[in-house]
Amino acid sequence: NGTITVTGSVTDRTAIKVTVAGILASVTSNTYTATVPLANEGPNVIHVLAVDAAGNVSDSTRTVTKSTQPLTLTVTAPPDGFVTRFDTIVVRGNGIDVSPFAVTANGVSLPVDASGSFAGPVPLANGTNFITITATDTAGHSSSTTRMGTRDSNAPVLAVSAPVDGTTTGQSAIAVTGTVQDATAIT
Repeated sequence: NGTITVTGSVTDRTAIKVTVAGILASVTSNTYTATVPLANEGPNVIHVLAVDAAGNVSDSTRTVTKSTQPLTLTVTAPPDGFVTRFDTIVVRGNGIDVSPFAVTANGVSLPVDASGSFAGPVPLANGTNFITITATDTAGHSSSTTRMGTRDSNAPVLAVSAPVDGTTTGQSAIAVTGTVQDATAIT
């Protein structure tokens, strides 16, 4: 992770000297090679300089990103233990990394903006759902988290056993009893 090998081609009518990031490259049959350090986490600019016997100069630069740290993934929605009646739920959060990264939720790609924020809908099945959110950077590092929740698209089953429909009373209060059933907690 601390070095990179830079190769390329160079041609001239005279002898050529090539340096890569200040390091003398070996030149064989118009191909140069040098292994150079990547000093910084993040972007590193590598300057390639070719000089022929007459003193003519040609140069080029490349930016190589060193990414040795794992990316940070924060999911702000949905909360763990969510309950919804809808067939999709929005997954939202943010990632931090020196390299570009992609985010998926249960295999669905979520758009990531320039600040690292992401958001998008993810389909839900009726019942218990597990949503695995994974961010993977271009260096191959990944971070994942899972949210569990419930989709309940069915109305509760309500049965009133008392009072009987059409009851007449002189009381200021009356007891209402019955049962209710649902796939989720009843409040």
